[in-house]
Amino acid sequence: MNILVVTNMYLGSNRESPWQGVFVTEQVEALRRSGNCSVDVLVVEGYRDKGEYLRSLGRVWKKARAGRYDIVHYHFGLSACSAPLVRLFTKARVVITFHGTDILGPLWMRAVSKTMACFAHACIGVSAEISSRLIRLNSRCATIPCAVNETLFIEHRDDARAESDVPIVVFPSSPQRPEKNYPLFSQVLRQLSAQHGIRVQERHIDGLDRSEVRDLLARAACLLMTSAREGSPQSVKEAMALNLPVVSVDVGNVRQLLEGVSPGMVVFDHDAGRLTNELADVLNAGARSNGREKLAALGYFSADVSAKLKALYASICRPSRCAHDRPDVERQESEEMQ
Repeated sequence: MNILVVTNMYLGSNRESPWQGVFVTEQVEALRRSGNCSVDVLVVEGYRDKGEYLRSLGRVWKKARAGRYDIVHYHFGLSACSAPLVRLFTKARVVITFHGTDILGPLWMRAVSKTMACFAHACIGVSAEISSRLIRLNSRCATIPCAVNETLFIEHRDDARAESDVPIVVFPSSPQRPEKNYPLFSQVLRQLSAQHGIRVQERHIDGLDRSEVRDLLARAACLLMTSAREGSPQSVKEAMALNLPVVSVDVGNVRQLLEGVSPGMVVFDHDAGRLTNELADVLNAGARSNGREKLAALGYFSADVSAKLKALYASICRPSRCAHDRPDVERQESEEMQ
């Protein structure tokens, strides 16, 4: 199966934020490892200038025609501006993954993204909330989150916790991103000190490579998420893979992720007082969680997500070209019928 991935975020493409889109990169690499997949990548540099999305129209269309792709898979709604051309003038099937801001963000961005969804053979939402916004536009809509690299994000026996008695609390992004709501995070830490007498080390997942993110989460005592909006937050899943407790507002699919995971808590609203109390409980407990077990049960590791993607591709692809990529269970069922 020949696949073209079109994305506005990819590892190393944005010099100012080189780790942007690492989860897309990991998804591409997992597909390549899975076998029977040839994957090319075209990056739309929308981080430079929004005009890049329009300028990508001809570039994507020409590559899609020349490459004889079975699937053109877009990541992020704005990246899919060329989807109508690809659908109407090539034989490729169009898949669009929506990541959150494209469907839940500014009105103009939502309008463009929802228009492009109508030209897809299949849409993917990284959370059920996103998928629910798409199902009215495209009846073939699946919820498939970005995966966690299970070989990297795993606990080691020699992992050291905080070098001192002061526990580490992680903010899962850059404080400069307004949608991540750093002011609430900062308020919670101030209240934690004032009301509970607990001092912590504050650390941010910002400008770190993958190994550094893993090491930070392995040494931390808790990840605190205060975002205004999310899809299926990668930082929460990576924390779970390392059994790091998470305290979070109810955003994206965090409630589904953390259901049955302890210690940790999802707070219904953006209440600083409740977040402070829950964070204090987690820090006082001083225990790791059962997050990795929950991730495995959800099928959120790389190999699981690759299998789901390939099954979706096969379901929309022309039978003569993609029959060999259908899941083993389908082949087994057909053999039993004979």
